[in-house]
Amino acid sequence: MKVYLNGKIISLNKAHISPVDEGYLYSRGAFETFRSVNGKLPFFNMHYARLKKALGYLNIRITESGHTLNKTIKKLLKENNLKDTYIRITVSAGTENRPTVFIYTKPLPVIPEKYMKNGIKISVSNVSRTRFSEIPKHKTINCLENIYERNLAMEKGFLNALILDETKNYAVECVSANIFMVKNGILYTPALSDFPMLPGITRALVIKLSKKLKIPLQEKKVTLKELTKADEVFITGSLYGLVPVNCIDKHNIGAPGKITKRLMVEYFKLSNFLIE
Repeated sequence: MKVYLNGKIISLNKAHISPVDEGYLYSRGAFETFRSVNGKLPFFNMHYARLKKALGYLNIRITESGHTLNKTIKKLLKENNLKDTYIRITVSAGTENRPTVFIYTKPLPVIPEKYMKNGIKISVSNVSRTRFSEIPKHKTINCLENIYERNLAMEKGFLNALILDETKNYAVECVSANIFMVKNGILYTPALSDFPMLPGITRALVIKLSKKLKIPLQEKKVTLKELTKADEVFITGSLYGLVPVNCIDKHNIGAPGKITKRLMVEYFKLSNFLIE
């Protein structure tokens, strides 16, 4: 397996970083995960823009342009003989003001078809999100809390966990996805302006698609009670697009519904034909 590290494509077993890299010592860094489609990189420019914004927040500067990284990733895919893949770009603060830039690719894990057809179960996390935190707005490499909550959920038979605000009344996001619901034909999702959350790439694309398809959309505060009584619920992420939800804790939800299915189809078309 070949990887990219600081300007060179090398074998994974030859890739090493300094033990005093600030990413290793202090989790000072940011990352992006996304997928390729038949060797192409849909929405790459959006991911690169979000990465640059996170690096700006962390005061980390890289010399690699989006164009350079795009070409590098495509070269990596060819070197590794991969087309439909998981891709991760990780940038840490490095050492002595020299950032570490690392790109890793691997075959995309297959999500069971039953999850896309029948939906998944998500739990409600005990973790709450304070409205004063800035870090959740960026995809930083310090995501231990998210990993812990996701693993805890999976141990209980759930595939993701919903994070609430500090009042425990309002939904913010899942530990590795944004969340949407449908009620009476209207699509709802928590507003970025109300809580600190990751501005998901797929979230933004679903909002764009809803306008194209003339599906009424409201970005607003969504209560946990509203979610559990919704007609449809789905989560969004860059690796799998839209995934329907059929249960939140002990509350069953019909999945996937008509609007969810429609958006899933349109997102599939977008990711396969809108190649950046």
